[in-house]
Amino acid sequence: MKYAILANPKSGKFSVDRKRRILTLFAEILGDCDKEIHGLDTTSPNELKECARGLEDKVETLIVAGGDGTLSDVINAVNNWVTLSYIPFGSGNAIRYALNLPWSFKNIVRGIKEGKEHTIDLLECNGHKGLFSSIG
Repeated sequence: MKYAILANPKSGKFSVDRKRRILTLFAEILGDCDKEIHGLDTTSPNELKECARGLEDKVETLIVAGGDGTLSDVINAVNNWVTLSYIPFGSGNAIRYALNLPWSFKNIVRGIKEGKEHTIDLLECNGHKGLFSSIG
């Protein structure tokens, strides 16, 4: 299996049912994707991280649907060699701006399917990896 989608049930404004419907459609667009949307039944960040670790050896690309914090948690949970992709389902989505992702979810998913892999440098501070840092 090439793709699996991991979604945070708590991030953003969509209900769990709406997230499941949207992400199931995205899984169909991707093609070689696990039809189950993982993580929507988790109740804590630790459970979501465990779910990510359980998927990392089963797929080529783990697609994270959530907010900035969700992506950060997954980055810090999985091994460095895992290919991650991101669907911004959070409320602020600073990473959407930093990565210059399109506003259309369907265009993001098409970009995942048709695009190429990009390497992005991460910051590390006190053992925690991230895409950016702020003070305040």
